[in-house]
Amino acid sequence: MGEDHSIRPWLGFAAVLGLLSLVCILAFRSLLALTDSGRSMIHTQQVLGSLEGVLTTVSELESAERGYALTGQPEFVLSFNAGSKALATRLAGVKQLLADNPGQLTNLANLEPQIWRRAEQLRHVMEIRRTRGRDPAANTVAAGEGRRLAAVIRARVEAMLHEERLLLQRQESNTFTWQRQTMVALLSGGLMAIALVIWMGFAIRREIRQHAAAQAALQDANATLEERISQRTADLRTSNLSLQAEIAERKGAESLLNAQKEILGMIASGKETASVLAHVASYMEEESPETRCAITLLEPDGADLRWCASERVPDEFKNALPRLEVGPSHGSCGTDVRREELVVVADVARDPLWASTRDVAARFGIRAVSSMPIVGGRKVVGTIALYFATPRPPTSRELTLLRALAGLAGIAIVRGAEENALRQAHAELERKVTERTSELRRSNQDLEQFAYVASHDLQEPLRMVAGFTQLLARRYQSVLDEKANQYIHYAVDGVERMQQLIQGLLEYSRVGRSQPVEPVSCEEAFARAITSLRHSIQRVQAVVTRDSLPTVPGSLTQLTQLFQNLIANALKFHGAEPPRIHVSAERNESEWLLTFRDNGIGIDPRHAERVFAIFQRLHTREEYPGTGIGLAICKRIVERHGGRIWVDSQPGQGAAFHLTLPVQPDPASAPTIAHNALPAAEDTVHKNPVPEGAPESTAPAAALTSMAASQPPAPEPSRTP
Repeated sequence: MGEDHSIRPWLGFAAVLGLLSLVCILAFRSLLALTDSGRSMIHTQQVLGSLEGVLTTVSELESAERGYALTGQPEFVLSFNAGSKALATRLAGVKQLLADNPGQLTNLANLEPQIWRRAEQLRHVMEIRRTRGRDPAANTVAAGEGRRLAAVIRARVEAMLHEERLLLQRQESNTFTWQRQTMVALLSGGLMAIALVIWMGFAIRREIRQHAAAQAALQDANATLEERISQRTADLRTSNLSLQAEIAERKGAESLLNAQKEILGMIASGKETASVLAHVASYMEEESPETRCAITLLEPDGADLRWCASERVPDEFKNALPRLEVGPSHGSCGTDVRREELVVVADVARDPLWASTRDVAARFGIRAVSSMPIVGGRKVVGTIALYFATPRPPTSRELTLLRALAGLAGIAIVRGAEENALRQAHAELERKVTERTSELRRSNQDLEQFAYVASHDLQEPLRMVAGFTQLLARRYQSVLDEKANQYIHYAVDGVERMQQLIQGLLEYSRVGRSQPVEPVSCEEAFARAITSLRHSIQRVQAVVTRDSLPTVPGSLTQLTQLFQNLIANALKFHGAEPPRIHVSAERNESEWLLTFRDNGIGIDPRHAERVFAIFQRLHTREEYPGTGIGLAICKRIVERHGGRIWVDSQPGQGAAFHLTLPVQPDPASAPTIAHNALPAAEDTVHKNPVPEGAPESTAPAAALTSMAASQPPAPEPSRTP
């Protein structure tokens, strides 16, 4: 019975609450219906306003048309155009508002073409006024078609407005009905709510008394729970601090690793030792902003330390202590060098290591110092120190950084010392090479001078031997027998060959002499060589042609001799057919490739290197005369011009001598002459006709003749030395 008695109030409360909920639902439904009705009324009013706006805009267009027809002022045209745009906007707005009303939308669809037709009529009248004048426009207006169409438009719009006004009346009636229902529902709900509040007041009062004891028990339980939460929070805070410390340690290790990579990269790239050490000190100060970092280097005698990387250490402090002595009680740096271990001075004012320089440190705000020796190559080469503004020992992070950076600094110092030693050794080697080069140059000059003098002095006794031998042959030819005359012939021939060899040596030694470097036209060198060899060319009925040849830096005399020797070599070693020689040039980046190609007897590829050696021959003097010096001179000339020379050939297939010469730095001096050839025989070189298809030379005969007279004869080179 007690339980039923306690449940009844709650059953009654539930019934009242349910009834109140039903009333609230009804009130809410009425309120929604009222809101929808209000929205419908607003929408209908918007439709009415838009339709009236369309009529107004059409009237404005008609006014603009009448104003322009009467006055012809352009302001009415602007007004008409603006009204047309506004009309399009209003029609689009009406169409959007009538999207929920198919009937009205159909009426608008029928109305819209008539409106635009009316606008087009008005525009047509304005065009007539603009082009034909006022009277034709007035006649068009007077026809009355526009007014009839305007009347139709207004009638249809008025019909749509009437339908919308009827709709608005129905909506207003519905709105009034829903207002009354809502007021009834809200009044009923309010009365029920008042009754429910009174009832709940008595119920809550009773419940408060019943739960007073339970609240006290709950507070005791909350106190116990709070105590447990506090303990758990303290445990979590401790774990969080440990985790944060571990994260900071890992970040520090990662930062140190990156710094080590960067510093080692600087060392590997050859950065100066001072720059690397300055970067080390800067990194230390970035990681420990409250400190100043300084790196000192040990002097070679090991007695003092000198400042090296110490940007944030005041210059006045360094000037006050320009040299840091090394010893057991000479500050932090001098002591750690002596002990070869970390020295920590937590308070400069009390530590005996700073007894002699304590005042200087205090003046510049240095209260504590930690110094680590820098070891490189298994010996102390300097120190890295941290200066603190407050008395304290270094943190574990700072000690880790000191040890790591001391190792990197040691590597940088040793690498710098090795590079300096290598640089000094290289400079010493350069000096010795320069001295040796000078000695070799003097020796070469002496040898060249000796060869020239010796060759010149040998000419006189040889001329004497040849002269007296020939005199003996002429005077005593009738007395001497045939064998004696043969001996005399051998002697004269030997003297002549000796003279040729000496002359070749003279030419070879002249190539070694220094010549001024100037832009030289290879075409001019070619022309001079052809002039010197004109008799040989005529004798063998040769055809010598060339392409456009470049201008190169060098000596005109030596390049002329080079061209002359190579062309003479091709003239000498020709086959059964008349020689055909062609000189071409091709640009390869920073050098020119010149090719002398002929149709001669060719060379065995095995002897491609021997042909350029001095006094080397592959044929007897009876087969091909010569001294075997010509191609050696060519090689020396090309090499002195910074180029190379080689030959491509096969026996019986002719030869192609290739050589490279440097490009003239000034591109404006490059030649632009077209493909040329040796001139015809009747002009300059030989009496034989020029073969069909051979290009003609542009050099005049007089120039060739004058150059031939000014050029000394050169020794004939040897294809096969």
